[in-house]
Amino acid sequence: MSIIVFDHYGFSVDTDHLEFGMNTPGGGGNSRTMYLVHGYKEPLLVQIERRGEMGSWTNFDNNFILEPNVGKNLTVSVNVPPNVGYGNYTGELVIIFKKNF
Repeated sequence: MSIIVFDHYGFSVDTDHLEFGMNTPGGGGNSRTMYLVHGYKEPLLVQIERRGEMGSWTNFDNNFILEPNVGKNLTVSVNVPPNVGYGNYTGELVIIFKKNF
C-alpha cells in the first residue's frame, strides 16, 4: 500500500494494490475497499498485520470470522499524522487466515 503526502489532495483509481492517492499532513478520509472470500469447508479467523512506515496510520476491522463462501468487504482507511513530512510512504497489510481457532 502507498500514499503521497503533499500540500493538496488527490485520488487513485488503481485496482492492483492499495493506493491511497495523495493527502496532506494531518489529513484523513482516504479509504479503499477489498473483497475477502474463501472456499474452505469451515469458518476461518481472519487476522491482519500492519507493516511499514504507514502501517500505523491504517484503520480496519480485524480479528473476525469469515464463513465459507460468504464474502466480506474490508474497508481500509488512512489517517496521515500531522507531523509527517511531504513524500511517498509505503506499507503492507498481511492477511492471515487461520483454521481451528
